[in-house]
Amino acid sequence: MSDLVLLMEPGSSGVEHAIARVRRVLAGDGSVALVASGNHETAVTAVGTDEPIGPSVILTTSGSSGTPRAVELPVEALRASAELAETRLGGPGLWLTAIPVTGAGGLNTVVRSLLNGVDPVVWAGVAGAAHFDGGAVLPALQETRRRARAAGLRAYTSLVPTQISRLVSHASIGDLDAVEALKELALFDAVLIGADALNDDLRKTMRAYDIHFVATYGATETCGGCVYNDQPLKGVELTFVGDDPGQIVVTGPMVARRYRDGDSSTLGNGRWMSNDLGRMRMGRLEIVGRTDDQIKVGGHIVALPLIARHLRTLAELKDVAVLSRTDAEWGHVPVAFVVGCPVEDQVLRQFAAAATGRSSIPMDIVRLDALPLLPNGKVDRQRLLEL
Repeated sequence: MSDLVLLMEPGSSGVEHAIARVRRVLAGDGSVALVASGNHETAVTAVGTDEPIGPSVILTTSGSSGTPRAVELPVEALRASAELAETRLGGPGLWLTAIPVTGAGGLNTVVRSLLNGVDPVVWAGVAGAAHFDGGAVLPALQETRRRARAAGLRAYTSLVPTQISRLVSHASIGDLDAVEALKELALFDAVLIGADALNDDLRKTMRAYDIHFVATYGATETCGGCVYNDQPLKGVELTFVGDDPGQIVVTGPMVARRYRDGDSSTLGNGRWMSNDLGRMRMGRLEIVGRTDDQIKVGGHIVALPLIARHLRTLAELKDVAVLSRTDAEWGHVPVAFVVGCPVEDQVLRQFAAAATGRSSIPMDIVRLDALPLLPNGKVDRQRLLEL
């Protein structure tokens, strides 16, 4: 295996190794590819062995819709991302690392702390080493805020929705540690959470606990979030290709240098073309879906997110994802994956038909205890399609 690759084991020791390597990269000494140790063969292959053009951190994309791709994040892009983000948040901070640093959100907690002259606080259970329970995470939350205040810095962290949901669920059944953890989070200056995996119920719950959360939009290709609470960071330009809604294109100093496979059709020269569809509404980004969420059924264009959004209005439904499957007769058909819904299949199909007509009726309805998720909180679309 190439010396470029650092295999990341779950837990704080793996992150400590990453901190040491990233510190060197920020100082201009070499590069590193951070790869999770479990099922790492595909990611290592994507990284390859060629040295980056300049000091960089290499991450692989989530692979939520296909094979992961390795992305080169040069130091200058990481620095720009940190500066623009903390300017929007209100100033430099010390960050708690509670999500894997093999993703852009977790990496940023390391990079931004180091750029501010401090090491991040690392939760011992990061990357699946332990459950994100109140008792497990509360000491790390308290230490982050204490150290941040002592250093004259703000206290920040980046989480995925399932972590907040777990605390809320435990607090609702009287777990005092979970209650204290939520109270401690409310004392943080900001808690970043990926907007594409953040539903309205969780937003309302966090507001009820007075947690200062920031819903972010971005990707590995943009060093993580580049749109905060639907508004682009300073220096970030959003354009749209095609009809309304259009394919989102991000231009800015935080955009990655290149894909390691050499494909420059959607990434390069400070520009990244996403697979997301959106529009600007009164200066705010509205994400409508993805390019692969538009299918043609019997000659009719069907937007799968509209079906999911309509189904979510059912009070009995806890969660839902709507994807497409190939079909010998129709080409593509919608498939609904539903959680916690006692409503009969036929009733669900009739309800879905009200979204965009009969073409939006799910051909199949798959009932699950929970939707499979990637470490970044996004739905694992590949696993769903394999069910």
